Amino acid sequence: GPVHVGDAGPGQRRHQLASAPGMVEVHDMATSPAELAVMQKLAATGLPVRVVVYLDDSDASFAWLAAHPGGAPQVLGPDLIVAGMKLFADGALGSRGAALKEDYSDMHGHRGLPTGPEALRDKAVRAAQLGYPVAIHAIGDLGNDHALSAIEAAQRARLDAAGARSGRWLRTAASPRPCGLAQRPSAPPCAAATRPSPAPCASTPSP
Repeated sequence: GPVHVGDAGPGQRRHQLASAPGMVEVHDMATSPAELAVMQKLAATGLPVRVVVYLDDSDASFAWLAAHPGGAPQVLGPDLIVAGMKLFADGALGSRGAALKEDYSDMHGHRGLPTGPEALRDKAVRAAQLGYPVAIHAIGDLGNDHALSAIEAAQRARLDAAGARSGRWLRTAASPRPCGLAQRPSAPPCAAATRPSPAPCASTPSP
C-alpha cells in the first residue's frame, strides 16, 4: 500500500529483514520524494543496509533534483545516497510491453508500448543538466535504440553543462551503433543466467 512519512516502523522492520541474511546494499529504483522522506527518517536512526536511490521521473522528483544542485551522488546519511533518476523506454517482455522493431511472433500487429522518444530524451537531458545520471529500463530493440538516443543527448548536455566529463553509459549488442559509448548493461539475475551476454565493446574510460 501507499507509504506515509509516519510509517517508519514497518519500513525499519523491512530493512532489518533484508539485512538478516547478510544483504549489505539495496538499490531502490523509481523512488518518489515522499518515499525518500521516509528513508531519510529511518536513516536518522541508522539503516541496517546501505540504500542507493534513483528517483522516479515525476515533476516532484525533478523539483527535488533542482533543490539539490550539487548533482549526484547526494549523500543524505552514512547509508543513504541519491544516485540519479530512473526512466522507462518501454515495458516488460512477458506482458508484451517491450518495444520491438518488428511484430511479436505471437501477436500480429503489436510491437510493444514504447515511451515517446522525445519525452524520454527530454527527461534524460533535464536530469543531466541538473547533474544527475539516468538509469533507463529498456528491454526491446526499439526501446534500446530510444534509450541510447536519450543517453547520447544527456551526455552532450552534461558535457555542455560541466565541461569535458565522460559518463559511463549503456551500449547493447542489439544496436548497430559504433562502440562510442562506454557500456554498462544491467540485467536481472534470472535474465543474466538464461540469456547470452552482450557482444564485447571497447569502453571509454572515465577520468
